[in-house]
Amino acid sequence: MTETVVIFASKLGSTRKTAQYIAEELGADIFDLKDQSIIDLSRFGRVIFGSGIYGGRPNKLVTSFVQHNKGQLEGRRVGLFLCCAFRDEEAAAQCEKVSKEMGIQDAVFFSGVRKQLRKGVMPGVDEYVSRMKNSG
Repeated sequence: MTETVVIFASKLGSTRKTAQYIAEELGADIFDLKDQSIIDLSRFGRVIFGSGIYGGRPNKLVTSFVQHNKGQLEGRRVGLFLCCAFRDEEAAAQCEKVSKEMGIQDAVFFSGVRKQLRKGVMPGVDEYVSRMKNSG
């Protein structure tokens, strides 16, 4: 059970593109919660959730999926990435707040994703992907 899945919901597209990038780099399956809300997690050892932050809150589709699938998530490595407009301390505070609320300890935030996507360079995302690859 070492396969990885990326599960996300996106309103403006940055989270979608980031999720696609992460999934491609990790060779992971990917699901958009707008298209599919029932996902069998039994074959995945790692589950990575992705969401944007809207008014200080993550996408409701993501929080609802996590809440309704706590049993399926037990015993798996669970991560969370957030695409947000804020930088530095504000983004870190949002990330910490959201990760605590969702019960996901391994959480990161990416800011300035749209600009990075236009340039074709995503250093923060690449660091995250590298960490995921190295952690098995």
